[in-house]
Amino acid sequence: MANATQKSARAAQDPRYRSFRIGAYAFYLAVVSAVSIQIIRGVVGSVMEMTPPRRPPAEVTLTVPECLQRAEGLLQEMEQERARLSRQSASKMDLSWEKFRVGWEERYRDAESRCALDSRAREPLRDVFDRLSKVMDLLTTSAVQFAGEAGGAVDGLRASLEAARQAASGGGPKK
Repeated sequence: MANATQKSARAAQDPRYRSFRIGAYAFYLAVVSAVSIQIIRGVVGSVMEMTPPRRPPAEVTLTVPECLQRAEGLLQEMEQERARLSRQSASKMDLSWEKFRVGWEERYRDAESRCALDSRAREPLRDVFDRLSKVMDLLTTSAVQFAGEAGGAVDGLRASLEAARQAASGGGPKK
């Protein structure tokens, strides 16, 4: 047994196979690098698509009451979408939420640029928008976790309830 190990160790050091080893290592590194680059491009592209950049301040600044109205509107949009998604397929909630989030972020960035949040006099308004963004981040995390962890179970329960209703009404299970 030890003799076979010694032979394979000597074969690994054999200078005749050096060019083959170098080629195999180069091929391995090329494949790993190509896969890594594709993964990094995909992740960066996805993050860039989901998070629109900040816009420069708008030429016309909205009043504080108008900005508060916009913030309340954005909050209501979030709450309505959350309620709507809770009535849909739970396992696909994260995909629907992400589509909604991109459009919402665009409207948020627009309101942010029109409200001159960098002004010292508007610090309380900036706090409102910061908290609004934080709530969106938390709801996004919640939607993704819910869809992944409980989505299948909730969808299964809904299907079971529908089958029980069908059976109770004499219609038998739906196929």
